[in-house]
This record gives sequence, C-alpha cells and structure tokens, in this order.
Amino acid sequence: MSNAYPASLALGDVTLNSQEAGDLGNVYSVKNQVLQLFQVNSLAISKAGGKILQRVYLAGVPTGQVIECQTANSYDIAGVIPVAGNLSTTTALSPLSYFLGITRGPAVVQCNTTAVGPTCLFAASGTTGGAQSIDSTVGLIGAIIGQITATAVATAANNTLTCIVELADG
Repeated sequence: MSNAYPASLALGDVTLNSQEAGDLGNVYSVKNQVLQLFQVNSLAISKAGGKILQRVYLAGVPTGQVIECQTANSYDIAGVIPVAGNLSTTTALSPLSYFLGITRGPAVVQCNTTAVGPTCLFAASGTTGGAQSIDSTVGLIGAIIGQITATAVATAANNTLTCIVELADG
C-alpha cells in the first residue's frame, strides 16, 4: 500500500522526532522509487549511506526498526539507506532515528572488500551492510537485492556503486 508522501521528511533527511512513530513502516511511491519509513534500532549505524538493512523483529513481528545487515545472502532485507541529502557514506545514524529507506528503484550501495560488479546481481555480503556479487546459479535467487548498474568494479570496502534495488516486497 502506498501512502501520501510525508511532508516532514525528504529523502536523505534524518530525525529523532517521535511524531514519526505513527508512520513507521509506511510505504511511499515517489517518482521512480518506493520508499519506506524506518527507525534505527538501539545500535547506531556508522558510515550509513548505501548500507543494506535488515529488519528487526519482536515475537516474530517486524517492528519497523532496522539494523545494518550482517548476514551474508540474507533473505530478509528491508532496504537500502539512501546516499542523498544529509545521508552520505560518512554519516552515522543515531539509535532510534527515523529516515526513508529505498526498497525499490535507483540507489547507491556500499560494497564489501571484494570486487563487486559491474552490471551484476547483488546480495548482502555479511560485512557490515555491504554488498557482494551473486551468482544466480548457486541457489541464492531469494537473496538477490537487485542489480548493479555501474560499469566499473568496486575493489575496496565502502566503495559505492549505482544499482537498481528490486526487493520482492518493495
């Protein structure tokens, strides 16, 4: 379900304003992207822009909170932190802060320490929210987050590449 775009936040904004709690988890279609309102759980996310996010659950129910993904080839990806506005690859997200994450459409993703891309499918690397190339023939189809669209190769930690996020529930 798509909701009216929240006037209080733009892509790349971060807030600790608890008034956002009522909209937590809402999904918004904006231009060529699908965004979702997330809240960082009790642990800060360093070097946040472009990191892959994993959902946080309480008694088996998603809370709307997220952590940076640390599970290689996770099948439970919430989205990607945008590199926009006040969010960059050097920004730290405070615990309990709210922001719009990208669940479908163009984005920038941080890569792990090994070569990623170009123009490959990608999944979570298990390295603090990073991405890795994925071979769709090894039985990990469900772990695919999207496709790297950059024509260059990332060769070091925190390199960023453009991509298209295609989460199944995005």
